[in-house]
Amino acid sequence: LNLVKSKVWNRTPQLIKNFTESYNIDLIHSFGFWTDLFSLNLKKPVLISVRNYPPQEYPQLYNKFIGNVLAFLHLKIIKKHKNIIVCSNSLKNIFHFKHKILTKVIQNGIDINLYDSKKNKNLFKKFPMIPKNKKVIVSISRLIKRKNIGLLIKVFKKYFYNSNYILLIVGSGPENKKLKELSFPSKNIFFLGNINNIQKVYQVADYFVSASYSEGLPNSVLEAMSSGITCILSDIPMHRELY
Repeated sequence: LNLVKSKVWNRTPQLIKNFTESYNIDLIHSFGFWTDLFSLNLKKPVLISVRNYPPQEYPQLYNKFIGNVLAFLHLKIIKKHKNIIVCSNSLKNIFHFKHKILTKVIQNGIDINLYDSKKNKNLFKKFPMIPKNKKVIVSISRLIKRKNIGLLIKVFKKYFYNSNYILLIVGSGPENKKLKELSFPSKNIFFLGNINNIQKVYQVADYFVSASYSEGLPNSVLEAMSSGITCILSDIPMHRELY
């Protein structure tokens, strides 16, 4: 409500319009709810990128009521755009068959030269809390409900509590505190937070795990595959597309 009342908020669409016209912008690339909304009435050509399915994303990112309202509105906004790019064939099919929204696909990709399929145990010195003689399972994602990391922790605690395996959880997000509490009192689950050079994590990993409910086309799985790591994935269309 404060944003709606603010003068800057009310002026934002006009400011964007003035900027694109003043600098003679040829093409506008939009990504996300608010930019998709603000770019609706611009005279310049607009290309929007959609990297998730709002009805699956928003209710788990916010509460169900707000999430469903935002998802409904975002779908309405997306429908009004002419040039829509999605990051997977799976998303294209969902938008087409569920909402009659026509999209084009540019699949997510990675620079495969950044990832090496050879394990490097010497990198364990970069992570002094991790024993060298353990098998490493890694999960890399935002710590949000949609990623279903709580299930990974519960399963790991049940079957690998006192074992030769460790679970590395890389990333941050609103579920961070809750997931750390869920992992207690296990001593072989480690939260590494955000890491700049993520290649080093793949270099020490034996397995990559994702239990996500929904994805766009997950870069972390592409990176794990490129690093030669065995991937254990939830059975969703986006993971099947990668396979």
